[in-house]
Amino acid sequence: MKYFVRALKYFAWLCVLYVAIVWLMYWSGSFAEHPWQMMKVVLQSQRGMLMMAAFVVLAAAYPMFGFMRKRIGGSVARDRELIIRAFLAQGFRLTGERDGEMTFRGEGFIKRLSLLFEDDITVRDTGSGLEIEGIRRAVARIAYRLDGYIFNSKFDEK
Repeated sequence: MKYFVRALKYFAWLCVLYVAIVWLMYWSGSFAEHPWQMMKVVLQSQRGMLMMAAFVVLAAAYPMFGFMRKRIGGSVARDRELIIRAFLAQGFRLTGERDGEMTFRGEGFIKRLSLLFEDDITVRDTGSGLEIEGIRRAVARIAYRLDGYIFNSKFDEK
């Protein structure tokens, strides 16, 4: 069910983006027709149907490629402050904490909207390191930053 909801959100985002582009082109003077009239004509054409099919395929594939799990060295107990600092630096705040697991969410409406409200990122202690799970672009940035923080903290302790 989660996969379907994510795909549906992404499809809606693609449609909103298309409408926004058409309106921008109208306001810039590129179209003489009203945007809704132009979109109606385009969507009734073969190219318009092909574009909608491409939107559906992209939206269906997005949850598969748009989310990831990343493993890095560290421990939730030992590196708790570094984890929180790395997430704060990327615009996330701690929303929940359980046994060896921390959950973060985007700070503010704009941040959450930019991540299509799929902004929950979970950090789990796997025993052999940390596992960060969530939307790909945020997880990649946070994992890179957190890995650097943890690496540098080893030199601060000596």
